[in-house]
Amino acid sequence: MMHCQDCDMMEWVANTPETAPAFVLANAGYDVWMGNNRGSRYSLSHKTKKPTDLDFWDFYQEDMGMYDLPTLVTFIKGKTGHESISYVGHSEGTTQILMGGSLNPNFFKNHINLAVLTGPVACTANIPSKPIRLAAHHIKEIQFLLVHVLKMYNTWGPMPVAVEALETFCHFFPDLCKTVIGFLHHEGVDNAQRFNMFMSNLPSGAGYRTFVYYAQMINSGKMELYDYGPVGNKKKYNSANPPLLPIQDYKVPTALLSGSLDHLADPVDVANLAVALGDNLVF
Repeated sequence: MMHCQDCDMMEWVANTPETAPAFVLANAGYDVWMGNNRGSRYSLSHKTKKPTDLDFWDFYQEDMGMYDLPTLVTFIKGKTGHESISYVGHSEGTTQILMGGSLNPNFFKNHINLAVLTGPVACTANIPSKPIRLAAHHIKEIQFLLVHVLKMYNTWGPMPVAVEALETFCHFFPDLCKTVIGFLHHEGVDNAQRFNMFMSNLPSGAGYRTFVYYAQMINSGKMELYDYGPVGNKKKYNSANPPLLPIQDYKVPTALLSGSLDHLADPVDVANLAVALGDNLVF
C-alpha cells in the first residue's frame, strides 16, 4: 500500500479499525505491507547525502516508480515467498506505479497481479481548483523562492504543532478557515472525530520536485515526464521537450476508484486515464 503526496503509511491506519483500509484488509486475512515514499518523515536516510543537501531531493514520482517500488516489491516477495502481489495506491501512490509500469512494464507485469488505484492521478490537466491552478501558473517563481531562497527542499515537512496551529488560525480567521478545512475535510464523507488524528500525522514531507511535476502537467495538459528545461531535457531525453509517458506500455490489471470531491483526481482526468489503460482496466 502506497500513500498520497505529503503523507506516509499512517494514512492507511488513521481511521477507526472498522474503516481504515489497512485494518480492513488485515482483518480480511490479507498480509498487509505499507510503504513510505522518500521525503516523508519515515524515509529521510541516505548513505551519503543529508536532507539539508539540495541533491538529496533530486527526485520525483518517476524515481519512486522506477526504483523504489521494484525494491519494495522484491523485498516483500523475498519475505513472503509469493510469486506476485497486489498493489493499492492513493493519489501520488497511483502516479508512481503508473510511471513505473509504463517505463519498466516487464517488471510490474510479472510481479503485480492487480493494482487498485484510489484517487488516481496520471495527469493533472483538468484540476478545477483556482488556487491550485494559479500556483501552478507561477510554479517557477514559487520554486525559486522556496528552493533557492528559503532552502525549503522538503516543501511541506512535518509540523508537530499542526493541530494547535490550525485551531489558532481558525480562531482569528474563521471564514478563511472554512475554505482551508474544505480541502482537508468533507462533511458527510470524512470522519470528523478522527480529524485531530489525521492532522497530527500531516504533513509528513515531500520533495519539491513532486509538487513541481504535478504543476507542470496542469500547465502542459499532458501526461509526460519531468521538464528539466531545454538544456536539461536535451541532456536527459535528447529532446528540447520532455517525452510523453508511454502509458500504452503499461500492462498491469488495474481498478480505478475515484470520487467527485477529489481536488487532484478530477473526473475528466480519471476518465482519460481509463481510456488510456485500455484492456488493462478491470474495474
